[in-house]
Amino acid sequence: MNIPNLPLWQIVDVKGYPTAPELQFRQNLIQALQNGAGPEGLTVPEQTAANIAIIVANTDAQGNYTCTPRFIYDSTNDLMKAVVYVGGVPTLKTVTLT
Repeated sequence: MNIPNLPLWQIVDVKGYPTAPELQFRQNLIQALQNGAGPEGLTVPEQTAANIAIIVANTDAQGNYTCTPRFIYDSTNDLMKAVVYVGGVPTLKTVTLT
């Protein structure tokens, strides 16, 4: 789910009404929330196996891993995956349901 950033501009006009950028932010936020969570449950983000490998291995300029624990759907292999830390390193695991 991609939550939009909070606007850094004026969010209400002099009369107290929301500005156009504020209304756009609200619409984007509501749409993201509705697409990611609903009465049927949460939607797990989907990526190809190649993109998942890039996400898990990504590091910042100081060499620190940027991937945090998460669930992700591998659309290439039709598998649910989870990223967990093993010795401080993000590691991809396949989720098995029985």
